[in-house]
Amino acid sequence: MNLTLKDTILVASYYLDYADNVKDTISYNISPFTGKEVVELEDMFLAEKSKTVKKGDSFTIKLVFVPENAGNINIVWESSDQSVATVDRFGKVTAQSAGKCVIKARTEDGKFESTCDVTVLEPTIEDFIRVGVSGSIINVDGLILSANIIASFYNGSDKMVQVDRVEIYDTMTNKVIWQKENCGNVLKEQSLEYKLMLNSVYRPLLIWHYTSEGKKYEVECKM
Repeated sequence: MNLTLKDTILVASYYLDYADNVKDTISYNISPFTGKEVVELEDMFLAEKSKTVKKGDSFTIKLVFVPENAGNINIVWESSDQSVATVDRFGKVTAQSAGKCVIKARTEDGKFESTCDVTVLEPTIEDFIRVGVSGSIINVDGLILSANIIASFYNGSDKMVQVDRVEIYDTMTNKVIWQKENCGNVLKEQSLEYKLMLNSVYRPLLIWHYTSEGKKYEVECKM
């Protein structure tokens, strides 16, 4: 047996002599770190071929190797336009500005590569609105026996939002059990809250209706 070093892999070669004077050589790539055979990569691809995100979002693209146990793989990540989206050495993509770009993953030796088309959109007002419910709720199989809660509407945008109406539905009867109109304006990074007490309501659904720059929206919150 002969051992040689190729990059970071040990190549173990066995020389075989057969009875009929036929000679043969069998070689194995062995990791010097694990002592196990290194399986050669046959193919690789990105799990997603296209992705649409909002400016400021981040996500990680999964890289699939064939076979799964292939080893000694060095991956280089690239973005065709870093002003639109950047990518780090772990495949984490961060959207920088509206536009389109291509994220590429390739092996260091250039034998394999795969790409993902990324579209970055500007966020809308809906991306900055947060609603929620906090407090004490006694719930039995979807029936709210009693609840002492605070319903909140938060405007995380830099625009003023007008809350036109907020209402709570009993989803079994589809009837409005509580409603408030002309709730007022919510400035940027400000909240609007209501303290409420509910009794015998089935899976209540809270809906906020609001207007921003002349366009109407609504957002739901389940309890």
